Amino acid sequence: MGWEITPSSEGFTLTYSFGRDGGFSVYRNGRLVERTTYSVTRDQPPAYRDSVTVVEFADTTQYTGPRQVALRPNPDTLILRSPYSDAPFVYFVRPRRAP
Repeated sequence: MGWEITPSSEGFTLTYSFGRDGGFSVYRNGRLVERTTYSVTRDQPPAYRDSVTVVEFADTTQYTGPRQVALRPNPDTLILRSPYSDAPFVYFVRPRRAP
């Protein structure tokens, strides 16, 4: 059976920022807690039959491993997970802007 932990259920906010320049930052409650760089490639990790989009981080952070498979079910959702079949999924949904 699965379980879900969210920043909201744990009492904090968490924001991931992927810059167009390859910079990656994590903010907890609005305060910078992690900074590294990233790159995006196509690869075929062992648990996948086809090639997938892979995000490679220059440094492992407490919020990401060094290599994450990136899934985009729609333009406002990003799912990151380790390339191993038993790894958890981390979902990100872009907030909607007020009209």
